[in-house]
Amino acid sequence: MDACGQNRTICIFTGHFDCFTVAGVNAALVPVRSIAGAKQRLASCLDLARREMLALAMLEDMLSSLASAESVDRIVVVSSDASLLDHARRCGAEALEEGAARGLNGAVAMAAAELESQGVRRLLTIPGDVPLIDPLEVDGLFATNPSIYPVVAAPSSTATGTNALLTSPPTVIDFCFEGESLAAYRRTCRQAHVEMLILCLDSFAIDVDTPADLLSLPKSGGRTCDLVEEWRETIARFAGERDSA
Repeated sequence: MDACGQNRTICIFTGHFDCFTVAGVNAALVPVRSIAGAKQRLASCLDLARREMLALAMLEDMLSSLASAESVDRIVVVSSDASLLDHARRCGAEALEEGAARGLNGAVAMAAAELESQGVRRLLTIPGDVPLIDPLEVDGLFATNPSIYPVVAAPSSTATGTNALLTSPPTVIDFCFEGESLAAYRRTCRQAHVEMLILCLDSFAIDVDTPADLLSLPKSGGRTCDLVEEWRETIARFAGERDSA
């Protein structure tokens, strides 16, 4: 049992990474549900058109950051939404059709198996609502040693969710995003006798689910932030009304 009280799990925070290079293909996977009706938990402060704009902006920002990361060889978006996949292609990503919606974990599992069969050695999965990712921190995740840590996770700001998961090989464990997923991944790794490293990375901390998440975004830093800044007064008003109800 380690210093964090978790068997076979090491928790660290660092702003520096020692580079470890592995021969083979590194891929980044962004799973996104249908853009229609996106982000329903934000319906109290944003109408449908704005929520769809927000979802596409987050995807654009994420794909741009991943394209700037030196360690990423392939960028793949998986979805059951054909129009969203067309948008991903226009942004320079590969599109993987999910077919009938399988849910987040089902879509990721399908994509991971397909990419592994194509020769991908390491897969970084980031849900499509983490718009602030920094290319340097993406490279930092890939700089970890997969022979020691086959699984590397970047937690949400609450330290309960998982906003990035690096698996080497891609299907080394079952996927359990959503809910208190960080604890679920710890259990899964212990059961599979797989070492897991947790890196607390600033740019991966915020995932956008609630009005408070939107208001926590910086005023600049990509299309997502620009949109939220444009809508900030409306979001704040509805968020205040909700808190006082």
